Amino acid sequence: MKRVKVFVVLTGQRDNLGDSLLRRPLLSVAKRVGECHVLVGPNSSQYSDNLGLDAGDYVYTSRIQWLGSLLRSTLVRKTHLFFNAGEFTLNRAFVRDRVAMLPIVALVRARGGSVIQAGAGLRNTDEPISRALRWLARSADVTAWRDERSRDAMATGDVMPDWAFSEGSTTHSIRERSGENLYPAQIVFSLRGDREQPSDEWITRARRLIDSLDAVPLVVCQVQRDRDRLVWLATALGADYDDWSPEVGHASRERQVRAVYGRSSWVVSDRLHVLVAAMTEGSVPIALAPDSSRKLSRTLEAAGFTYSIPVEGVSQRSPEVSQCLAEDLQLARDRVNRVRESILKSCNGVSGAS
Repeated sequence: MKRVKVFVVLTGQRDNLGDSLLRRPLLSVAKRVGECHVLVGPNSSQYSDNLGLDAGDYVYTSRIQWLGSLLRSTLVRKTHLFFNAGEFTLNRAFVRDRVAMLPIVALVRARGGSVIQAGAGLRNTDEPISRALRWLARSADVTAWRDERSRDAMATGDVMPDWAFSEGSTTHSIRERSGENLYPAQIVFSLRGDREQPSDEWITRARRLIDSLDAVPLVVCQVQRDRDRLVWLATALGADYDDWSPEVGHASRERQVRAVYGRSSWVVSDRLHVLVAAMTEGSVPIALAPDSSRKLSRTLEAAGFTYSIPVEGVSQRSPEVSQCLAEDLQLARDRVNRVRESILKSCNGVSGAS
């Protein structure tokens, strides 16, 4: 009997730890379905080492080769197709790419396979383009977006927490650490390098926050292109800097930053997956970093986290707040598990469409 094949798109940014972190759980679901054929894209060795790939997986750096293998598989056997998770920009090139996939999507479904789109979010929701993509989104058997705005723009599917919430420490261990007396307490800062440099006023507010918490500031790099900004920020705050050297791969860097977040009480960042990784190790987010696009708030709220603490309301580390974080994290993970089970049911021939 020919084994079921699963074709998965997992391309991401090579210098952004969050891009491998959020896609690893998606691959873990695909592995439970069948033989995985994974598109990671070119120059991806340090990125793909954190996806959970193993010797039984077929890895493609060429999209053309991956598409060719996908087409051949759909012609002869039941094949499943998992589209990428993460944030996407709705533009004509994106729509053209999805339209070009329609014949293959039709073959996948004709052979009894499932099409999965779970954990994606849209950076923009331009109305004409979003309308053109709606009928494509409806072709998936399981559709789940990581924020309500994306779901509303596509007018189909459910809302789920970002896949990365399913990673990290157990909620039991987070609850246990919440009672520890961490002194001096540590607060992590990490800011994007592609935004306007923070003002003197913002730096003053951050220093006041550090003083009010009697905390030790630490600037952490989770995206390599942010390094120049983070070096500047560490100097401005009088903080130590935890760097990500270019030769260190995603897997090693994730272990390093998770260890840091597990020792920290609070986190301030405008990088979504800095917040998520820190929260899943027990660090409480403080709403000091700018969020002009509302990407952070949209995605956190969709996962059930509505309490990112305003800077004016922060006090010394509270076990109750950490307990609340653990409880909400468990609820988010339960919701991710429901999506995971829906995918498995769909791929095993049981109706799991959303």
